[in-house]
Amino acid sequence: MAITRTNMIDDDGTGKTGTIINNAWKQELYNQIDAADALLGGQWNDIAFNAANFSGTSPMTWTVGAAAVLRNRCSLVGKTLMWSMYVSWFSGSNALAGTPSASINLTVPLGLTVQNNQAQILDYTAGIAGIPPVGGIYASGLSQTLTLNKASGGNYALTDIPGFIFTIIIEVF
Repeated sequence: MAITRTNMIDDDGTGKTGTIINNAWKQELYNQIDAADALLGGQWNDIAFNAANFSGTSPMTWTVGAAAVLRNRCSLVGKTLMWSMYVSWFSGSNALAGTPSASINLTVPLGLTVQNNQAQILDYTAGIAGIPPVGGIYASGLSQTLTLNKASGGNYALTDIPGFIFTIIIEVF
């Protein structure tokens, strides 16, 4: 919620008392507070699509098109990031290529870094052979990357179309 803007007045109305103050500094401060509130105030914000935010672990590649990302939103409160994502296994482009490897990667939003090593099971997964839809993939992070591994171990198949739905809470800095 934006801060109400008011002029700073410390004059008795005569124009001869008080202090001459340039209100520009106050407006700049209010604008910065509003921007921080929009980002850090617990509001959900859409994350702009960027294909570079999706990668395979070498030598495998993971290419995701914008139409496959049905939801990518986050909310930051202090050092707690709540991140909600839905990557489709049935629409848009979403493909693995190269040589199979054990993980795929997501870039943590807002340029944040995961604090300590954290791991969470994703809410729902599909399009990946040999894993159950619930509890089939876990995400772990330490740095600016969230790594998605099969809970049962093993490599992704190049025929997999990694899809998932999650809302996770992670500690960041």
